[in-house]
Amino acid sequence: MERIIVIRKDGSEREVEIMYDRATEKYAFVNLTTHHICKCRFDSEEDAINDLLNDENVVEFHMKDDL
Repeated sequence: MERIIVIRKDGSEREVEIMYDRATEKYAFVNLTTHHICKCRFDSEEDAINDLLNDENVVEFHMKDDL
């Protein structure tokens, strides 16, 4: 998965990736800005993207290469 730039309501930007977790056999967000692995797990990368679409704290997001 490519890196994703997430812009939050507070104006902060986070660089994240969606990574596969072999232990749970699910996908998770890895926040490269804060060095945090989200505890949320998703069945697919598409499910993770849909979570971003529905997150009230996210104003917009785009693939890093799309700048």
